Amino acid sequence: MAPKRPTPVNCTTMNGSMACASPLGEAFTVKPSPGFPERLDPGVDGYHGYDVPDGPYPDSVQTLEQHIARFPTPGPQRLVRPATPEGTLNEATPEWLRDYFMGDAAAAGAILPPDGPVTPVRSYLRTDQNGRQVVVNVSEQGSLLHPGYVARYVTPSAEGSTIHNEGEGSSWLQYPYSPFAAWLRSNWRGLYRKQTDKR
Repeated sequence: MAPKRPTPVNCTTMNGSMACASPLGEAFTVKPSPGFPERLDPGVDGYHGYDVPDGPYPDSVQTLEQHIARFPTPGPQRLVRPATPEGTLNEATPEWLRDYFMGDAAAAGAILPPDGPVTPVRSYLRTDQNGRQVVVNVSEQGSLLHPGYVARYVTPSAEGSTIHNEGEGSSWLQYPYSPFAAWLRSNWRGLYRKQTDKR
C-alpha cells in the first residue's frame, strides 16, 4: 500500500477558535492559547510539520486511544492529567529532561514550584472529521514550544495499532534547521511502551 500523501496544511484562528488540518489530514477545532498566531501553515517563518508514529503495537485501537486520553503528553505521569473536551493544563517535558531543568534552575538560585509545568500545554479531547478520537496538545504562552500543537490519534493495520503524533508549529526549537528538532520529536517514539511499563 502506498504511503498516505500529505494534504495541504492549514491552521487558522478566528473568533476564539482554532481550526486545523494536520499534515496528514486530521481536521479538528480547539481553543487557541493566548498569543497563538492567526494562521499556522508552510508560509509562516520557521514553520515545521511532522508525524512521529509510535508502533505498531498488538494492543487494540481502543486500548491505545484510552491510554493517550489518560496520558496525553510525555511528561512525568504524576504531573499529567487526562485530556478533556474543555482542555487540561499539563506538563509536556519528559521526566528526565524536566529534572535536569529543575536542577539547573536550583543551581542558579531560582525557586520553582516542584509541580509546575516547565513546558505547559493544554490537552484537548476531540473527534476528527471522521468521528475518530484525537487528543490535541496545544502549547501555552510562555512555553519554549509556543506556538505549536501535537495531535495524537490511533490507526489500525494488519501489523497492529499505531499512535500518530502529528505536530505543527513555528517555535525556534523546532525550526527546520534547529539542531534540537529531531531530538525533541524522538520523545514520542516508543512512548506508549515506556509509559505502560512504568505502571
